Order: sequence, then C-alpha cells, then structure tokens
Amino acid sequence: MDRDEVNELRERIDRISAIQFEKVDTNKDGFMDKAEVRAAIGECFDPLPPDLIKGLDKDARTALFFEKADTNADDKVSFKELHTYMVKMCDDMEAECDAKEAKEAKEEPKAEEKPAEEVEAKSEAKSEAKSAAKSEAEPAAAEVEEEEKAAPAKVDDEELADRANRKAVDEFYPDGY
Repeated sequence: MDRDEVNELRERIDRISAIQFEKVDTNKDGFMDKAEVRAAIGECFDPLPPDLIKGLDKDARTALFFEKADTNADDKVSFKELHTYMVKMCDDMEAECDAKEAKEAKEEPKAEEKPAEEVEAKSEAKSEAKSAAKSEAEPAAAEVEEEEKAAPAKVDDEELADRANRKAVDEFYPDGY
C-alpha cells in the first residue's frame, strides 16, 4: 500500500472495524471468539497482512490473529481490541511507507543532478501519458455513469453491508489475502 491508501484506510477505520466485527461476531455476544474467527477467515474476514499468512492454514491464522489482537489474553477479541489492532496495522503500514520513501530518496539523484534534457523528456512523457489515459477513461466513465442512471439498483441493507465488507477487505488487502 502507498501512503495515500494507508491514509484513506485510516480515515475509514471506524466503519471498517464495525463492519468486520459485526460479520464475525455471529452469536452477537459482543466478542469474537476463536471459532467465529476461524469460520470467518477466508470468507468475510482476514485481518492479517498477506505477507504474514502465506502457507498458514485457518487454525494458524486464527492463532496468529489472537496473538496480535487479544491484548488481555482472554481468548476473545472485543470491538475495542479489533479497532486497536487495525489502527496498529495502519501505523505499521505507514512506517513501511516512511522507510520505503526514505530509501527511495537516498537512491534517487536530486533533480538538479540530472541532465536538463532527461528531466524535460520525462516531464513531457508523463504529460502525454496522462493526456492519453484521460482521453481513454472519459468514454468508459461516461458509459458507466449512464448505465447507473438508466437502471438504479435496488439493494437491501444486508447486501449493502456485504458490499461494504467486501470493499473494506479489498481495500485493506489490495493484493488479495
């Protein structure tokens, strides 16, 4: 994730946490227990970053999530614990962005060190690419907008919540989980 995506996620963390919690707490006791988390992992909930879950089965992913989120070690995760965990994940992702940007800043020569022709050529190429992308995107965007106007969808609350949940998960893990 880049810094803008992390900031966008941080702005919506309250809503995302609430949606995730509601989906997983199937018995509505105000806590997510290990059975509920295990059942939801891979279906509507995968709270761990993709790089941490490679090669882990549901039991191992559940155990790792509880190790990280269950701060009072009572074998259940409250909404507050989930929210705190998700904020910490945003902090960690932001720290990764900081480290990446610092590394890139060290590796990339300053603009004044580059030959003027190279800077001009890159600037011109970027302008042309933006122009081309904009002209290609405009007809598609207009087409989608027309389709939405022509046939407004009737969506019930549960489907809307499902869509929001899928979108939140996709935004939280853009590379999949």
